[in-house]
Amino acid sequence: MAGGLAGKVAIVTGGNSGIGAATVMRFVREGAKVAILARREREGLAVQQAALDAGGEACFIACDVTDRPALENAARRTVELYGGIQIVVNNAGGGVPDPFPAPDDDAFERTLRLNLTSAYILARACWPHLVAAGGGTIVNVSSLAAVTGVTPHQQSIMPFFPSAGYMASKAGLEGLTRYLASAGAPHNIRANAVRPGAVLTPQPRALSPAIMSSSAYTRRFSSRPARARRTTWQTRSTTSPQTNRSSSTRRCSAWTAAPCSKSESHRRSLYSLSLP
Repeated sequence: MAGGLAGKVAIVTGGNSGIGAATVMRFVREGAKVAILARREREGLAVQQAALDAGGEACFIACDVTDRPALENAARRTVELYGGIQIVVNNAGGGVPDPFPAPDDDAFERTLRLNLTSAYILARACWPHLVAAGGGTIVNVSSLAAVTGVTPHQQSIMPFFPSAGYMASKAGLEGLTRYLASAGAPHNIRANAVRPGAVLTPQPRALSPAIMSSSAYTRRFSSRPARARRTTWQTRSTTSPQTNRSSSTRRCSAWTAAPCSKSESHRRSLYSLSLP
C-alpha cells in the first residue's frame, strides 16, 4: 500500500481501541507496517484484521505496557518481524481512582507507570533502532489534563475527572517529550506530544447518559467532542520528515477538532481535517 509512510515501521501502544486503533488504521493506509501493542487480545486481533482487510500490514503483540520485559520484548519482536523501527507512538494510558489526600500511594504510582514510565521504557527500548534507521519520530499522546485543573464542585458532580496521578503523569509526559527531542536531535530523532481534549472513545461512551448529558460535562468538554479518527491527524503530521520542529505539543481539543474552512490558518486546519 503506497502512501506517505511507505516503508516505515511503527509501534502503537494501546492500539486495540480508540485513538490507538484509529492511528493504526491511518498508518497502514499510508503504507506503514504497524505493531499493535495492547493487553486485550480479542480487540487487538480485530484491529489487526481490519488493517489486513484494508490492504495494510500489521501484527498484534500482546503486551502490558506497565511491564518492562514485555515492552522490551515487543520492541525486539517488531524488529524481527519488520526489520526495524522508525515511528513510536506512546498512546496507551488511563487512570485509576486516586484517594488523595488519603495516605495511599499505590493508585498514584500505578497511573504514573501506565502513562509516563511506559513511554520512557519503550522509547529507550526503541532508541537504538531509531538511531540505526538514521532517525525517526516519537509521538507521545498527552492530554489537556496536563495543563488544566478542576474545581471541587466539578469533581463532586463528575467523578470521572482526571486524578492527581493522571494530571501529574501527563504533565510529566510532556516534559519527557522535550527531553527526548533534545537527546534525539543529533540522531535526527524527533519527539512530539499531542494533547487531545474530549474524544469519544469507548471509555467516555461507557459513562451513564445522565453524566454525558450533564451541563458540567458539556461546559467542560463542549458539545462537539472529537472522534478518535480526527485526532490521528495530529499524530500523523508529527511523523513527517518535513516536520520542522524537533519537539512541540499540539493541542487537539474538543472544540478545535470541529470542522473549519480551508481558508483558516494552517494551525487550525491541522486540528480540523478528518481522515478518509
